[in-house]
Amino acid sequence: MLKNVVAVALSLAFLPFGHAQEVQRNSDVPPSALATEAAVTNESKGIAAVRARIRDAEAVATLTAEGQATFNSDPNKGSFTRYKYGAYKLIDQGEFRQAIRSAAVALFVSTNERNDTQTAYAKLILATAYLAAGDLDNAHLYANAAKKHTVHSAYRDDVLSTADKLLGDVALRKKNFDEAINYYDKSIDATLGDLRFYSRLGLAQALASANRFDKAGKALADADGYVGVIGAKYQAAAKGSLLRIRGMVALAEGKAAEAAKLYEDALKTQGADEDSAYDKFWILEGLGRAKLLMGEKESALTTYMAAINESERVRGRFHSEELKSALFGEMQDVFSQATRLLVESGQIEASWEINERGRARALLDMLRNRVELAAGSAIFSEASGKSIKLSDLTGYLKPTEAILSYRVLDDRTYVWISRKTGSKVVTISVGRKDLAQMVQEFRDAVVEEKDTTKAQGTSLYNLLIKPLALTPGEALSIIPHESLHYLPFQALWTGDKYLLQASAVSYAPSSAALLNVFQRQVAKSGKFLAFGNPELGKPSLALPGAQKEVEALIKLFPSSESYFLAEATRDRLLKGAPQARFVHVAAHGTVDAVDPLYSKLHLAKEPHHPGTVEARDIYGLKLEGTDLIALSACESGLGKVSRGDEVWGFTRSFLSAGAPALLVSLWPVSDDATEILMKRFYGELIKGVSRRQALREAELAVLADSRFSSPYYWAAFNLVGDSR
Repeated sequence: MLKNVVAVALSLAFLPFGHAQEVQRNSDVPPSALATEAAVTNESKGIAAVRARIRDAEAVATLTAEGQATFNSDPNKGSFTRYKYGAYKLIDQGEFRQAIRSAAVALFVSTNERNDTQTAYAKLILATAYLAAGDLDNAHLYANAAKKHTVHSAYRDDVLSTADKLLGDVALRKKNFDEAINYYDKSIDATLGDLRFYSRLGLAQALASANRFDKAGKALADADGYVGVIGAKYQAAAKGSLLRIRGMVALAEGKAAEAAKLYEDALKTQGADEDSAYDKFWILEGLGRAKLLMGEKESALTTYMAAINESERVRGRFHSEELKSALFGEMQDVFSQATRLLVESGQIEASWEINERGRARALLDMLRNRVELAAGSAIFSEASGKSIKLSDLTGYLKPTEAILSYRVLDDRTYVWISRKTGSKVVTISVGRKDLAQMVQEFRDAVVEEKDTTKAQGTSLYNLLIKPLALTPGEALSIIPHESLHYLPFQALWTGDKYLLQASAVSYAPSSAALLNVFQRQVAKSGKFLAFGNPELGKPSLALPGAQKEVEALIKLFPSSESYFLAEATRDRLLKGAPQARFVHVAAHGTVDAVDPLYSKLHLAKEPHHPGTVEARDIYGLKLEGTDLIALSACESGLGKVSRGDEVWGFTRSFLSAGAPALLVSLWPVSDDATEILMKRFYGELIKGVSRRQALREAELAVLADSRFSSPYYWAAFNLVGDSR
C-alpha cells in the first residue's frame, strides 16, 4: 500500500490542473485510504511533506516556463533588471497579475543564466506580488524559496531580511502572531535600508496582537528612531503608519480614551488631497473602534459614517504604502460596523444603503480605473454620486417578488427582505467562519452526490430562508455576500421539497446593478450566436459534449450563427456579441484568484492571439441589444469572492457592458443533463416566458428525469441580473 501511495503522490504532482482527481479515481488506492494513512502514520506524514515539496517545485517550474514563453514572445527582450523593476512598478500600480508575469520573466532570465542572487530577488518580487494580491500561500512559498539560494555576500542580508519581513507579513495576516514575531525578529537582525523601520513596525503589530504590550511599545520606540531612513517622499505616510499602530496598541491594551486622543490628534495633521483621504479613512476607522470600546455607540456611528464619506473621495487604486507597513486593513469592516450600528438602532433603510455602498466601494477598489468602460456602465464603476434609494428599486417589483440582500459579519448575518410594500431586516445567528464551512460542506455534498445533501440543505434553509417567512410561491432575487456566492440557493431542502420547487430564484451582484439592468430597454430581436468545443491544442481539453449541446440549440432558432473547433475564436465572439440577441459560449473557463479581471474564457488560438478572452476585455463592449449571455463553461460564475462584495469575473464585466442577464455555471455538469436543461431553457424563452421562470422550468425538467434528479445535475446554473 505504501509503495502505491508514493506512486500516486508523485504522479499527481506532474499532472496538469484538473487531472489529479481523475488519476486518484483510477488508481488502486482509494481516496479514503490516502486520507486515512496520511492522518495516522509517520510514513504518510513524510509522503505529505514530499507531496508539498513536489507541488512547490512544480509551481516554480510552471511559472518559470510561463516566464520563458513571455520572454520569447517579447520583441524588445530586456535584462533581468528591466523585468525586475518593471514588476515592482506594476505592484505599486496594483497590477498584480501583470507584476507576476514580469517577475516570472525575471525568474526565467536569472535561472537561465544560473545567477542565484538574481533568482532569489525574482522570488522575492513574486512573494511581494502574491502578498499584495492576498494569495498568502504563494507569498510564503516564494519568500521561503528565496532564502534557499546561495546569494552573493554583498546581497545576503538584504535577501534574508526582505524574505523574513515578507514571511512575517504572511504570518501576521494569518493571525499566527508568534510565528510573525519570530520572522520579524529575524528580519531586524539582518535588516538594511527602510526595512529597519518597516520590520519594527510589523513586529510592534504582531506583539500587540499577541498581548505583549511592553515589547510592542519598545518596538514602536525603535521604529520611531528609524523614520529618518525613509525617503522624504514617504516620510509622512511612515509617520501616519506609526501613529496608527500606536492607536492600535492602545486599543489592544484597553486604553480606549488614550487611543481616541491619538487618532483625534492624527486627524488634525491631515490635508485635503486624495492620499490624505485614504489616511483619514483609517484614522477614523481606529477612532470608531475606540468610541465603541468606550461605549459611545452614537459617536462611533458618526465616526464610521465620516470614514465612509472619506472612502468615497478615494479613487480606486492600490496603496503600496500599506504593503510596506504591513497595515493590511479591510475597508469593508467599516461598512460592516456602520451597518451593525444602524440595524441595532432600527434604521433599516439607512443600514441597507450602507450595505450597498460597501459593495460599490469594493468594486471600485478592484477596478481601480484599469478598464475602459462602455457608455452607460458608470453604475458599475463609481462608488460616489450614484447612491440609490430603496424605493427606487422596490418600485420595479411585482407583488409576487422579493429581493433578499445578505451581508455576512464575523458573528452574524443580516438579510434585508424588500418587497413592493416595504422592507425589513432579519438577523441570522451565524457568522463568517461557520457559514463558510457550512456552504463548502453543502457544495461538496451536492457535487459528490452524497447522502447528506438534503440534511445539509435543510440546515442552511433553516438558517438563511425560513426566518424570512416568505410568501408561498414568491419569486426571489438574491444578492449574496462572501461565501454565499458559492451557494446554490435553489438546491436548499425545505423539509419536503427543494427551494426550486417552491420559488423561482435569480441572482444579482448588488442592488445598484439590479436597478441598472431593470432600467435598460432591450431590443428583443437578433440572432443566436454560439460557440462550442473550441480547439485548444490538447485532446484532453476537447469538449465534444459542448459541441453537441450547441448543435442541438441552433435548431431552435431561425437565425443563428455557430462556431466550433478552430472557428470558435476570440475575434468572432468580441465582434459578433454586440449584434446578437443571445450569446451562448460552451467552453472552458478559468478563474484568476490573483486578479479577477484576468479570468479567462478559452477559445481557439488565432495567428495574432492565444485565443483567451479575459474579463477585462468585455468591459468595453456595447451589449445593450443583447438579451442574454450564457456561459456554459466550467465554473464561469465564480470569480474572486472578496470580503464585502460579490463575485467578480465575467458576471460583472458582461453586465457592465450592457447585457441585462447572464446564465452562468457554478461547477462542471454532465453533458446530457446540460443539453436537456439548455434546450428547455431557450425553448421557454422563445415562447416569451421570463428568464427566471424559463430557468426554473428547465431545472425542474432535469429534476424530473430519474437519471438526473440529484441537484448536482440541475442546480449548477444561476441566472444573474434581470429576471424578467
